[in-house]
Amino acid sequence: MLLLTLIALLQGPGLSRDSLTHRLLIAEDTRAATATDLQLLIDAARGADSANRRRALRALGRLERPALLPHFARALASPLPGIRETAARGIAQAHHRGPEGADAAARVLLAHAAREQDVGALDAAIRALGRLRLAPGPEFTSRDSLIVSHLQGGEDVLRAAAARAAWDRLRQPGTRDAPPPPPTLTPALQGVLRSSSSREARRDALQALAALGAAGVQDLSRAAGDSDPEIRRLALRLTRALPSLGEAHRALLRQGLPDENLTVRYEALSGYGRHLQATEGCAPIRLALTDPVGHLQLLALDLLKEFCPTDTRVGETLATIAAEPLTPTAWHRPVHALRSLAVVDSGAARRVLPRFVQSNIWWVRIHAAHAATTLGAVEALRRLANDSEDNVREAAIRGLATLQGHAADEFVVEQLRRRDRQLLLTAAGLLRGSPRGRELLDPLFDALSRSSADRAETSRDPRLGLVARIEEFGSPADSTRLSPWLSDFDPMVAGEAARILTEWTNRPSHAAPRLLPEPPIPSPDALRAMRHATLEMEDGGVIELALDPDGAPTNVARFVTMARRGVLAGRTFHRVVPNFVLQGGSPGANEYAGEPDFTRDEVGGHHARGTVGISTRGRDTGDGQIFLNLVDNARLDFDYTVIGRVTSGWEVMDRILEGAVIRRVTVTR
Repeated sequence: MLLLTLIALLQGPGLSRDSLTHRLLIAEDTRAATATDLQLLIDAARGADSANRRRALRALGRLERPALLPHFARALASPLPGIRETAARGIAQAHHRGPEGADAAARVLLAHAAREQDVGALDAAIRALGRLRLAPGPEFTSRDSLIVSHLQGGEDVLRAAAARAAWDRLRQPGTRDAPPPPPTLTPALQGVLRSSSSREARRDALQALAALGAAGVQDLSRAAGDSDPEIRRLALRLTRALPSLGEAHRALLRQGLPDENLTVRYEALSGYGRHLQATEGCAPIRLALTDPVGHLQLLALDLLKEFCPTDTRVGETLATIAAEPLTPTAWHRPVHALRSLAVVDSGAARRVLPRFVQSNIWWVRIHAAHAATTLGAVEALRRLANDSEDNVREAAIRGLATLQGHAADEFVVEQLRRRDRQLLLTAAGLLRGSPRGRELLDPLFDALSRSSADRAETSRDPRLGLVARIEEFGSPADSTRLSPWLSDFDPMVAGEAARILTEWTNRPSHAAPRLLPEPPIPSPDALRAMRHATLEMEDGGVIELALDPDGAPTNVARFVTMARRGVLAGRTFHRVVPNFVLQGGSPGANEYAGEPDFTRDEVGGHHARGTVGISTRGRDTGDGQIFLNLVDNARLDFDYTVIGRVTSGWEVMDRILEGAVIRRVTVTR
């Protein structure tokens, strides 16, 4: 009653409402670690202020605790449709991790869907049902019936919800053991693909048909001619994924090659390389070398390493492009040509390799390491293993280990002296099974001590890798050396130390982590000033972003803080995967270098093309790196946080290549 009274007092106008909002954000950020925090969320989910009620329900869902179902069920009876929508989504997220309690959740949602009159709330309930991992039984059958009924008729928004629910239901783990879908599902999905005015409905209907194994050539042909480029791209991706193609499928790939949209052209060229290049030759691939979009040119260069019947000048073409100038903004074509030349004409590639190994552009030297691995050029790799840039070293030791196995361990062990987290993680992994055994313990412990001294949560992965090697090569005699990590600041590292010491000594050891202080949560007033950001690239391109501090407050605040501190200036997009994502913002330009503190996941947004997500390596491990979705990536929904979306500068986003430099990021209200 005390909490309810306090909440009632806090839900008045002005600052008191903000005060409750701030407390709710803190409770969510700590994952309701105490009974008091959990009760605060539960009580706020029943409160009078609708905005905070929705925040509390969303936070309860993000806890992913199935036992909280009764609190969502109560909210489904709210007279406010927005509360009912949030409750339905919360049920799905609460059961996101597995089948526990899913059947009970389905019963609640099915009963709710049967009486729901609001389209938006019903949309949320249908989508939530699709995400539940149900056991065979009446709930499973009833869900299928509900999905089919909404696919077959009604408003397009509900057909879109049903199509997404069908796709989610079909792609869940364990689906193969589930009862077969009703025979009416395939024609219902085909009807949506054929007639829906919703591009989302058509897209997800096509994906559901593919998951069923029922996307026939007529379905793919219809989608390949769709007015929406994302659906055309998806049709070609599904065609490319087929193990073999008939003539009608092959025609779809040819049809996509001149498409006006670059993502469609990219998918068509990828499919051509996989299925048609070996029999129909490389003329379309050569043509792509002059495409105005760099990604298409680089894909063409990568494909030229494959067989091209009747084309005897591929090696000459690659050698010519490999000889192009290596400049800070135009090194991509030569390095991709080199890597293909290493396959097509190893002699020619060996002759030009030193130029790349000696380049003053470290991105070039990384690709030189990959080419050297293909060529078996051990001396070049040894030189690169001592490079001034840790990312080059990492590529080089991977190559040496590929070619020489543990004979290259002296170069791998040397990397343990470095501080880069990705390099340390790679080195620790490559030393697995090393015949050097116990002589590696000193450099391993030294590396663990240095990387622990930073007291950075984002050092978790390399430190766990080092601990794994210490376990492999150590013995009970090393217990004293390992015992300080029982009180490590990271519970996972402390837990591993406790497990290893228990096994080594046959006596229980207990982790007692000394947790780092939680970073402060921004106030609601501060969040209101975090709505817009401008990302300026070194080449002059500008991307405008609309941020979502309501849906992802702590992650937006991290991004804004980094921008205002100026730390993003000079950082790069180090990971560029065409028709997937651009990832960047790392201080080390790699996957494992990030800001010191983790941020919590704030899932719930949809990863549509142009949305901005937060990179993680497991739950609640945001390290400040962002990614931009180049296409619709619905498979990332509910696992990765969305902090905003692109509002202008799409053409800049689409043309960013590996290593592109961020000039600055500015934030405005």
